Amino acid sequence: MELTIKKEFKDLIPRLSNEEYELLTKSILSDGCRESILLWNGVIVDGHNRYEICTTNNVEFNTSDIDFPDDDAAKIWIIDNQMGRRNITEWVKFELSLKKKDILLKQGREKKKEEGKLYGRGNTKDEKVLSIIDRTFEEETHNTQKIIAEEIGKSTGWVGMAEVVAKKAPEEIKEKLRKNETTVNKVYKEIKKEEKKEEKERIAESAKDLKIKIDFRLGDCESIFDDIPDGSIDCIITDPPYPFEFINTWSKLSKLAKRVLKHNGFCIAYSGQMYLPEVLKRMSEHLDYYWMFNLRHSGNYQLIMGRNIFVSWKPLLIFQNGFKKLESPIEDLVHGTGMSKDHHRWEQAIDELKYLIENFTEPGQSILDPFSGSGTTLIASYKLNRKPIGCELSEIEFNNAKRRIYDDLHI
Repeated sequence: MELTIKKEFKDLIPRLSNEEYELLTKSILSDGCRESILLWNGVIVDGHNRYEICTTNNVEFNTSDIDFPDDDAAKIWIIDNQMGRRNITEWVKFELSLKKKDILLKQGREKKKEEGKLYGRGNTKDEKVLSIIDRTFEEETHNTQKIIAEEIGKSTGWVGMAEVVAKKAPEEIKEKLRKNETTVNKVYKEIKKEEKKEEKERIAESAKDLKIKIDFRLGDCESIFDDIPDGSIDCIITDPPYPFEFINTWSKLSKLAKRVLKHNGFCIAYSGQMYLPEVLKRMSEHLDYYWMFNLRHSGNYQLIMGRNIFVSWKPLLIFQNGFKKLESPIEDLVHGTGMSKDHHRWEQAIDELKYLIENFTEPGQSILDPFSGSGTTLIASYKLNRKPIGCELSEIEFNNAKRRIYDDLHI
């Protein structure tokens, strides 16, 4: 018996893996085709794989008829039938649900158009009228994320990420999702990471020739500040990189601070906890330890996988070129104002710096930041009437910081 295959129906059926197809073939050759192939007006709506295996291997099969009012009803039935199968992945369920949503949206639009024609609401061939109809229906079904989430047993947040992946991920990544070889969360993060990278590159390119009225330099702090006179800087406030591959950075910082800081000038540095003993050792090569402040995080805490610890605070290391007691007592707890990573992955919040700047410097004094990143220290220092000086090794980060400084300070 030769049956009709409709491509748009067959395409709604998730493809079997090679292993699944082989197992189904073995089962049919061994036990025969035990399930009937379902037909609607001679067209297969369920059993495409069984039909292919049976016709290829001359195996007899039975058929059963099912009735639908139209193609869309048949498609919705096919989708719902597939959604009930246990072997399909969450991504395949999502793709099926999207296809179902598109069919329902189309039906809804057609219904609205017919209502418009019936009640004399204008010529439905008029593009403006059609636009209003479409917009009205979209507003009524704005909560489709919730509907899809409930249908496939996921959160609306997951569905939101999946919609981004569906629009932007290449086909080979979607195929991995269908096979459960990766996750929506992982692919979404990669997409956003790449988008952020592209945006930073675009901003950096636009700011390449931008001039700002702050002493901000492109280069390595070890040599870029050779022209700064010894003992001329009032304070250093900086945030060096934390990974161990950059551990020598702390020795560079200690040596630079010893040379450029005024006598009894402070060097304040953010630090991670993982390599803190080595950091303290290297900072002490040329400077005197003064104290360690606690920068208390707000919001969600980061999990350090290597120690299985949620980090609720960050060390603020206070070193000095010599020793002189602060004139007024201050608290060693700095209250965080939340995550601030819009411009740099290691960016610190600008409001937290205000506490340090106001307690360790006076208006008109100089503040040096040898690891300027997105320019947060430079911006905060300028806003508080200090004289900022900084440098950044990465050209992309340097130009992004220039753009931020210009847009924020208009200088």
